[in-house]
Amino acid sequence: MWSRIFILANLVCICHGFCQPGCTCFDEGRNVRCDKANLTTFPYMLNPMLKSLSLVDCKLKMLDAASISVYQELEFLDLSFNGIEELPSGFLVGFKRLKQVKLRGNKIRLIADDLFKDLPALEILDLSSNKIERIMDDAFVELKSLNSLNLSMNYLQTLSSKSFNGVSGLSELDLSGNRFDTLLRDTFIELKDLAFLTLTKNGLQNVPRFVFMEQKKLVKLDLSKNKIELIEEGAFSGLHSLKSLDLSQNELIDISSRNWPYLAELENLDLSGNRFGSFYAGFFEGLASLRTLNLERNEDLQRVELNAFAGLQKLDTMKLRDCPHLAFIDEYAFEHPNQLRQVYLSNDALSKISPNLLNWRQLVKLELAGNPWNCDCELLKFLPDVINDLREKKSMNRVESRPICTFPEELGGMAIDSVPIPSCSPLTENAVLSLIIVSTIVILLTILIVVACLQSKSFCCSSNKEKNLSRAPLYTGGSSFTDSLTYDKSDPLMIHRQNTLPIMKQSHYAHETPQHDYYSQIVLLPPNSGTLPANCLSYVYGDDASPYATGNVIRGDYRMRPPSWVAPPPPPPTLPPPPLSYKMDPHQPVPSTEL
Repeated sequence: MWSRIFILANLVCICHGFCQPGCTCFDEGRNVRCDKANLTTFPYMLNPMLKSLSLVDCKLKMLDAASISVYQELEFLDLSFNGIEELPSGFLVGFKRLKQVKLRGNKIRLIADDLFKDLPALEILDLSSNKIERIMDDAFVELKSLNSLNLSMNYLQTLSSKSFNGVSGLSELDLSGNRFDTLLRDTFIELKDLAFLTLTKNGLQNVPRFVFMEQKKLVKLDLSKNKIELIEEGAFSGLHSLKSLDLSQNELIDISSRNWPYLAELENLDLSGNRFGSFYAGFFEGLASLRTLNLERNEDLQRVELNAFAGLQKLDTMKLRDCPHLAFIDEYAFEHPNQLRQVYLSNDALSKISPNLLNWRQLVKLELAGNPWNCDCELLKFLPDVINDLREKKSMNRVESRPICTFPEELGGMAIDSVPIPSCSPLTENAVLSLIIVSTIVILLTILIVVACLQSKSFCCSSNKEKNLSRAPLYTGGSSFTDSLTYDKSDPLMIHRQNTLPIMKQSHYAHETPQHDYYSQIVLLPPNSGTLPANCLSYVYGDDASPYATGNVIRGDYRMRPPSWVAPPPPPPTLPPPPLSYKMDPHQPVPSTEL
């Protein structure tokens, strides 16, 4: 009876527009804010048609399930920062319209399996900044509409795959700020619709393979501020829709390029604050859709090698600043520099940069300050114009962002874009002197080599000539036999040949061995003659006009025969057969007509 009277009185107060002290009511009491109202108990004298109730930092210690059960039309409830240590069983049960619950900043340690029951419309649940150590299996099994779950800043060390039973439609999960040191492969196996996953500020040391195998709809993955040293091959398998990956502030030294092809749709990659020493050729091969790459604050980074950024066809923004040991970037580090619009290279250790590195004219943002620039001619012939163009675009309008010359000493402290052009000389005096000396040495060496070659060639030709002279031809001219057959006194060429035929003087000998074997050279005999003495050749043909150049000793003195007309010799007679004791002298040449 007294309870009915209490409820009736409550309704009367509401009808008269009653709002509990310390609270602010809107929309005829349907929206109530009691933040920092220093309430000791849950308010119960509010409009039963209440839709939104905020009780942030009200120092609530005790929660009464009966008090809150009055507001069955509730859609939004915020009980953050009240020091709540435990939620009573059945406290949030049967609210058919409840869509959002916030319990952040309390001291809750356990999420029991009977805490959230019969909440078919609940979409957002925030349990962050508590002291949760354990989530029981099937704790969220009845939250069929749950879309976002925040469990960050708790004391969780491990999660079972059954912890997320029933919430297969979950799209956003925040597990940052817990105490995970590893991830089990089946942890997220039920979360097939997950789109945003945050695991930052944990103690993760590695990322095992296939851990995200079922997250084919995942768009953003945050693994920053951990202690990750190893990413196993296949760790990103299944992340076909991932657009953003944050691996900043870890302990990474290298990442296998075999992991990147799984991230064909990745657009933003953050690797800042790691321990990379260099980026080698093909390091990012496979990230064809990447647009923003953040590599800043890699304190161990020293070099960016040739084709380090090969395959980044759509790269638009490159952040490579605050790397105190980065002293070298290869001029062909970018395979597709024409796509870059924003480049950040400030506070590194760069002293020079190649004009071939980027398409400087297409940049809209460039940071180069804080480097020990060596203002030589190669740098000054292009960089001042680039800076001035960007200043016109209002991309480098701050004075402190201007790159300053460190070397040479006479230009130290001057802004690169203010260095006067006359101070830039193509070559220094020492360089010119060195060039003259080197050129002189090269010319002298060339002359010596040419002279040596000419002398060597002359010596070789002389030797070859002497060798050739030692090889006397078998005939000094044409055969008397063939000449007699083909001679034509009206042919000028024949007359010229006959008059200019070189003849060699030589002796003809007949030989006899002690055994009376007869050795003889083959000679042309006159008609009706069996033998011909050696001294008759000059008588028949004239002095030095022997038709055959035969003999044992060949002398090298040649002389031209004076022009004269000599009648052709008669055709040679048929030779008688040689005697039985006749033998050919192997040391004498054999005429070709006798072969």
